[in-house]
Amino acid sequence: MWEKIFQSLDSKIDLSSEQIDFAFSEMLSENLQSEYVKRFLESLKLKGETASEVKEATEIILEKAIPFATEGFQDETTIDTCGTGGDGLHTLNISTMVALVIAASGTTVFKHGNRAASSKSGSADVLEALGININADVVALRQSASEANIAFLFAQAFHPALRFVAPIRRELGFRTIFNYLGPLANPARPNTQIVGVSELRLAGVVAESLSQRGVKAIVLRGQDGLDEVSIAAPTDLWIALYPDQTVRHIQISPESFGEKPRSLEEIRGGEPSHNAEAIITLAQGKASDAITSAVAMNAALALLAIGAHSKETSDVQRLILENYAYAQDTIRSGTIEKTLTKWQSLQK
Repeated sequence: MWEKIFQSLDSKIDLSSEQIDFAFSEMLSENLQSEYVKRFLESLKLKGETASEVKEATEIILEKAIPFATEGFQDETTIDTCGTGGDGLHTLNISTMVALVIAASGTTVFKHGNRAASSKSGSADVLEALGININADVVALRQSASEANIAFLFAQAFHPALRFVAPIRRELGFRTIFNYLGPLANPARPNTQIVGVSELRLAGVVAESLSQRGVKAIVLRGQDGLDEVSIAAPTDLWIALYPDQTVRHIQISPESFGEKPRSLEEIRGGEPSHNAEAIITLAQGKASDAITSAVAMNAALALLAIGAHSKETSDVQRLILENYAYAQDTIRSGTIEKTLTKWQSLQK
């Protein structure tokens, strides 16, 4: 099978479901053959991953993940705000802050995430600094999701099979398809996602793969490379919210929110303790205008995706402005502190 896979990749032919199933099943087993894996990951990147390949690979990873039962949440709108990371811009943990805003607004957040790979503070690192147990058992996670509207699912705890391929990924020294599968492989399988993608060539592919899975999603990338909505530059959006599963690509900018561009220095992050303090300050309604704007801009898109389950979303600009105002009010009210405190008391 490997030789047929390599023939396809070398000829720039997209892989079949059977070929993807075979390759990823092999890579996520203790019997993986490192030379084949290296060649596969290099050749797949050179060919260019397709939405179907990403979708199929995601399903294999989820099949091998530790199950997370979501009884009681199946009929609800649930969301994840996990992005790919890797933009190298070292901003605050914006997606984690957005998760808190959304939870405080009443939607259940299953936040998937990991430790930092290229930054000083990944979502797992900053939540640990906040006293949240990133290794909490499933019972505690379900209770936290039910009572605080949020739970953090630590990727390393739910995806033990990824340990087999991890040394090879480190040895290769470049970003592979696995960096973009992380946000897609949430074991809670939320029906809504907002995904920041740091590499432009894969943003549309990620959006198409989510659409094929029936997930309401917005994939985004700042033109400054940020895997968030940027306060400093225009942001590209790939919107997968429509019944016909088409993906619409548009651009927004700080001006779309009625704001002027700001410097990324105003939202620069640091060590986990520093970023944790910024989250506490935000939850108390005391964050700076720049941080409030950055979080509210990203939350506005999360709210847009959530709303797509129940209402028309064609007038994107109007909804963005409405959601932005709502998110700002929620942040400045200080009510997010109750959600944070509840989360800390339950996921412990």
